[in-house]
Amino acid sequence: MKEPSNSQPKPQSYDYLSKAQQKSEGVASQWDQDNQQWWNWYMTLAENEHDQTNAAAKPAIAGVQAPIEIDESTLAKIASGLSAPYKLSSACISQFAKDGYIKLKNVIDPEHLTLLRQRINSILIDTLGVEPELAFR
Repeated sequence: MKEPSNSQPKPQSYDYLSKAQQKSEGVASQWDQDNQQWWNWYMTLAENEHDQTNAAAKPAIAGVQAPIEIDESTLAKIASGLSAPYKLSSACISQFAKDGYIKLKNVIDPEHLTLLRQRINSILIDTLGVEPELAFR
């Protein structure tokens, strides 16, 4: 499957679906692609209201990246932010009861998301090596 293009007016998640899934009206259709493609599709469902030009919103360029370490104070800020209660409206709770999921907006600070994404890419490259066919970048 080709890389999704940002020029179409449809949601980015639509680009990761096969033609059969694009025609389907519901979510009950059988997934007909590999796990990596499912994960790519799933990650497009995140909704953040920050500027989409943020580095966290763009796919990283494939290639060797220098290892990144995140200092303890930044990790503490991230942990603190994730430990804080996330307020849900009763409409969100009702939607979850009906649909089994809801979109949580702006859970992680965009700068922290960028750092975490760079770190996980670094770990994956260290573990798996540089594999152009892998789409985790």
